[in-house]
Amino acid sequence: MKAKVVVPIVVVIVVVIVCVVFLYMPMPATVNAQEVVNNAIAALKDVNSCSMVINMTMTIEAQGQKMDMDIDMYGLVDYVDREMYIDMSMSSPQQVVMAGRMEIYVLRNQTMYVALYMPGEEARWIKSYIPDEEWSMMFTPINASFTELAQSSQLKYVDTETVNGVECYIIEFKPTPEELAKYVQSLMGPQAPQTGMSYNISQIIKEGLKEFTVKMWISKNDYTVRKQDISMKLSMTIMGVTADMDMKMLALMNWNIPVEVELPPEAQQAIEVPSTF
Repeated sequence: MKAKVVVPIVVVIVVVIVCVVFLYMPMPATVNAQEVVNNAIAALKDVNSCSMVINMTMTIEAQGQKMDMDIDMYGLVDYVDREMYIDMSMSSPQQVVMAGRMEIYVLRNQTMYVALYMPGEEARWIKSYIPDEEWSMMFTPINASFTELAQSSQLKYVDTETVNGVECYIIEFKPTPEELAKYVQSLMGPQAPQTGMSYNISQIIKEGLKEFTVKMWISKNDYTVRKQDISMKLSMTIMGVTADMDMKMLALMNWNIPVEVELPPEAQQAIEVPSTF
């Protein structure tokens, strides 16, 4: 009889203890993805410089042929003095594009210098003037556009993760073809270039976008975007030929760091060409 009485009492005591512990445990705070993205946009006003490391891989399949491209890029941007440096290299196993490297220097006098490095050749330098409107757009903080696109999409809080020592929220969104097309059109403006057919880029996106997913790692401390992971699948038909594209891009960013863009002496030999903007 004593055992029959003691066992229920012990069970009750254990349950009570568990309930008390549970009540006093710190509960994880609910993360509002929309609020995080809004804070990321607000954080842009405090940005004065940026460094970025980007890797992009692209596979295009058309008429039974497969083409792969790999692009690596390192960049520095000074938003205050309006200067920029980009070092970009391209390669392709099928030699879709000739392997090579390009350096871009954008100076505060609105002049852009480009050095082209091809295998076995000396660097070729060209320079051109950047018109005022394109000059202003060029110095929009690198993550501004995607965070604004995120505002019009369904946001999802995924998790937290540390990026280069910075604890971040991971926010994911998947814009619809219409949302992405509208965003691309706003970037390119009313004079968006045509593909040469009756289609413009917005139409191609609306009709052929299969997937577009963006993950952003946003700092818990200052809400700057520290990492972006983008994947896109797109199908397009031009002149009866259907091409399927699979693109992935990973970008790492660091903000408000010292930036110095110095044009090398050999750039003085640059040939001036008309602006392509």
